[in-house]
Amino acid sequence: MKQPLIGMLILASLLFPARLPAQDYTRPIRAAESHMQLLAGVKRIERKTRSRMLAALAPARLTLLSQIAGRLAIAKDPDLDAAARRLNAALSPAEVYAVQSAENDKVAAVNDLVHAAAMPTRPGFRSSPAHVRRAEQVDPGLALIETAMLIRLDQP
Repeated sequence: MKQPLIGMLILASLLFPARLPAQDYTRPIRAAESHMQLLAGVKRIERKTRSRMLAALAPARLTLLSQIAGRLAIAKDPDLDAAARRLNAALSPAEVYAVQSAENDKVAAVNDLVHAAAMPTRPGFRSSPAHVRRAEQVDPGLALIETAMLIRLDQP
């Protein structure tokens, strides 16, 4: 009785061979390349934002920003809020508007970049509006300090 059953199994395996899905060994490489492209895009956006913000400041505010950033860099217990308040008090309305505009443009550009990077793999992905900061939510002093201290040695 075992003979016919074994014969049927052998015949079935020959007629309908088990197909294993082909493994895609390049998937991790493509994911890493995509991640590196995303990081390069974010760095490019950050550099552009930094240039826009610094170009919008008067020389006296640039000097103040460099002093504040230097003090924060060497402080044992840096107080970002106090530093941002001090910088905000010195900024003109035009500088506040320029910094907020640059920061909002940066956030929107990064969201667009992340959305574009996620679309091929996740078609239903939508960037949440809760993550987008609006002009009234951007603290210009804090945004300037963060941008000024955003120095990467690996940038050309």
